[in-house]
Amino acid sequence: MKNLGLLLAFLCLFGSCKRIELYDYNRLVRLDLCVDMSLEVMPDTSLFSKDADFDYWWQGRMPYHAEVLLYHPQTGKVISSQILPAQGGVLRVPDGDFDLVVYSLGTEWTQMQALSHKKQAEALTSEVTLLYADLFKTVVCNDSAKSNENMDYSYEQDPIVYSPDHVYVSANKQLYLPTDLEQEELRLSDTIKTIVQVYSLEVLGVQGLEYVRQVDAFITGQVRSCYFAQPALSSDPATLYVRMKADEEHEKLYTLFGTFGKLPGAENKVYLDIILTDAGGECHRYVYDVTDQFDDENNDHNRLVISDSIVVPPSSFTGGPFDSAIEVWDGDTVKIVI
Repeated sequence: MKNLGLLLAFLCLFGSCKRIELYDYNRLVRLDLCVDMSLEVMPDTSLFSKDADFDYWWQGRMPYHAEVLLYHPQTGKVISSQILPAQGGVLRVPDGDFDLVVYSLGTEWTQMQALSHKKQAEALTSEVTLLYADLFKTVVCNDSAKSNENMDYSYEQDPIVYSPDHVYVSANKQLYLPTDLEQEELRLSDTIKTIVQVYSLEVLGVQGLEYVRQVDAFITGQVRSCYFAQPALSSDPATLYVRMKADEEHEKLYTLFGTFGKLPGAENKVYLDIILTDAGGECHRYVYDVTDQFDDENNDHNRLVISDSIVVPPSSFTGGPFDSAIEVWDGDTVKIVI
């Protein structure tokens, strides 16, 4: 009986084994990488005074390293993963036919996941902290304008995520290394380019900015993620969170933000949901439909502009604007302008 038990255990173990392809990584490929930091649509740089944040959106930031992935062309499974300097380097690869995918490392908000399969490799950002999520939800719950039938409030249930920053990708290269190839080292060049679109956002005609401490903007109707190793976007909606800056001299709010793209579909609406917080902690909410600006083919600079007559009332708080952290959002008074 003891021998029979050992035999059954051996058969169970043998039956659970799976065939794993083995490769000899004896081929050298020198990969020369070029980082193309240009944008397909360039925001109008004359609109804003430049600072470090905006320089990043306009000019990008040269990455230091990149990850090179080899995928099996039929199964889509990853064969190897190697990290090189952003300028390229030497890869050790097996003989065979492979799909080559390269993406830059060192992003602040953009993350990669599911890299083990080419069709599932995904770029995305995390959901915002509870501080900003609770701010949005609390103000929305206090919204007394839900009777407006022209507004689609379904976006209020979508996840709120950080705006993605630039990640540079190439996913259109194939590598063919036959076993009878005589060259000991091959040379290959590739260019990686950002998969993030950049938009400028302005709210004009804002009076009383000296009373404003913080401006939080939520851009709805965006895709949750991007399947960067193939030309496909996520079908899941998300709302982007961005912080806006104030220009008291020109009475405007402004910012730049990145997105993987607008959620496809004619029925998808894009709303700009702005929450102004004054020095006393009082919130003022303003919601605008910017769908037509997103869909406008003649919007040459991806510019979203709101022209409105917003008047921020004086706050009883005596401190300066933009100089305090957000307090607990209990008991806020919300003023709605649609």
